Amino acid sequence: MSASTEEPWAYAIGESDEGPTTTRIRTRAPDEDEKADYPRLVMIRWAFDSDEPHMPEDEDLDSMAEFENTLDAAMASGGWGKLAAVVTRDKTREWRIYTPDFDRFQDGLNDALMGQPRYPLTFELFEDADWDGYDVIASALDWSKLDGARPS
Repeated sequence: MSASTEEPWAYAIGESDEGPTTTRIRTRAPDEDEKADYPRLVMIRWAFDSDEPHMPEDEDLDSMAEFENTLDAAMASGGWGKLAAVVTRDKTREWRIYTPDFDRFQDGLNDALMGQPRYPLTFELFEDADWDGYDVIASALDWSKLDGARPS
């Protein structure tokens, strides 16, 4: 798991309406400049089969880590995305990524995944200049129980 090595991250395990949930979220909330530079949210989902209610099998977990590491390295070098949170629940892993532009994101992702296996991904795109997709996760966590500073 690369997850933007320059960003501090917090980890949480808990329950949601969908059952057991594992969350990884950057602890530094975006400032106004970052929101202006990355106003669009891409939610990437990977559905998986598992005997566990919320965690992928080892083979899927390894593939997800390979995908995330590739994605994160390409976003860091290309400036076309910022990973904000990763949520695993209800046999689905979801990456929430902010981007300056959907077309730029798609081009960067396609270039990054060239030569990689075909991953079982689905995408949703949102205009989200206020980073509500990040805030809804951050506000649901009890930061006093997490190892990491609460986003401001």
